[in-house]
Amino acid sequence: MNVFISYSHADKKWADALRSGLTEEGFEVTVPGDDIEPGENWHLEIGKALDRANAMVVLLSPDSVASQSNRAELEYALFSPQFRHRLIPVLVKPTADFPWILRKQPFIRATKDVNETVRRVAEALNKSPVPAGR
Repeated sequence: MNVFISYSHADKKWADALRSGLTEEGFEVTVPGDDIEPGENWHLEIGKALDRANAMVVLLSPDSVASQSNRAELEYALFSPQFRHRLIPVLVKPTADFPWILRKQPFIRATKDVNETVRRVAEALNKSPVPAGR
């Protein structure tokens, strides 16, 4: 399964920790800030990465909910059948401005135990089958 991690640059440590842990669990993981080279068309490359992905992990924090880029990635996932039942919100820093569309959806609260958080994300990803042909 190819997992796209949507995050704010302020939450890069969490994105890196999740990438490392999920990779060890056998997932292919895209972290846009690491996977796009300087000079490349950022928006085009993000679009390609989203098209390749089967699942999205959204890291939620005050910085990410204020980011237009994160909002656009989340909207893409919400309206793309390929992410149905494979959109995993992870609250990495408390925020009162939680995206309205995710308020009723179960989410994972990150804990100080990064390995436990990775385990819970991997478990959530494994619960939903990848659609045929992906």
